[in-house]
Amino acid sequence: IYSSDTSKPIPFFKYALITVLCSLMIALTAFLFLYNTASYSVIVDINPSIKLQINRWNKIISYKPITDGGDNLIHGTKIKNKDLDDGLILILNNAKSNNYINDSFIREKKIITIYISSHNNININIGKFEKEATAINLNFIVNDNGIETHSVKNWELVVDY
Repeated sequence: IYSSDTSKPIPFFKYALITVLCSLMIALTAFLFLYNTASYSVIVDINPSIKLQINRWNKIISYKPITDGGDNLIHGTKIKNKDLDDGLILILNNAKSNNYINDSFIREKKIITIYISSHNNININIGKFEKEATAINLNFIVNDNGIETHSVKNWELVVDY
């Protein structure tokens, strides 16, 4: 009986294709892991308050209300995967539309506080939010790891003689 065991070798391009596909899967998995890993937290305290988790690219990856009414600040707003600066403006606009920020809030000189908590010194640009808040005479403080880094307080100095 004659038996022939002739197997064809797998061509080189198939090995190369498998290697490239495996490398792409590993790179995509690593990117998704890094994208969805929080680099720092931001708490926006308007009364109500919400907590935002931000990744290394300044994108909002998750959020949750801290106090009652915090849901109203984000209800109907798609802030996930938005830039932090844009997300803060959306939250500010929702606070205005839900009447958390109104003429009385501004007249009584109430303050919005933004707490930033990170393990690294991260340069955070919220210039658009600052411009928007300043345009409506809103008092705000940005507290970066316990240090007040930005502050706009539209208070009048009253001196008694």
